[in-house]
Amino acid sequence: MAKAMENTKDSTTKVTDKMELATVSMADDFAIVEAGTGAAIRATTTDKTSVLFNAVNGQGQKVKDFIGVELNVINIVVTSADVAKDFANKDNPETEKVSKPCCHFFTADGIHISSISNGITHAVMKLFECGLQPIDGEPVKMMFTTMETKNGTAHSLTLL
Repeated sequence: MAKAMENTKDSTTKVTDKMELATVSMADDFAIVEAGTGAAIRATTTDKTSVLFNAVNGQGQKVKDFIGVELNVINIVVTSADVAKDFANKDNPETEKVSKPCCHFFTADGIHISSISNGITHAVMKLFECGLQPIDGEPVKMMFTTMETKNGTAHSLTLL
């Protein structure tokens, strides 16, 4: 099957070697929207069905377990995750939910790391805006970091 992209005002359809995927328009890739309305895949650097499935399935390891570790990232996929709007009340079933971007990183050695951290999301958004994305055979070397903010500690990433 040929690989192609069809752009419309509100969505992009990516045709992979196995299936068709609908994603939101680039302007909306990193928006926080009403729960249940986020696209399954908001942005991606790959069209490999197995990587996309693993990202949507959401079984990645936590960023906090990889702070300070040099990683060779070969794919980044941004999906949607419905989470509590007020994180302090996340266990309360009455808490309002929103759909946030969830960033998934796939490394050359088979590790899948995911995060809904605002710091990670902003860093990935800036990476994409600068056109710095992994491509076949050229991973992006990066390291997850922490930084102090007025509200506590936040995660981010640094390019190496």
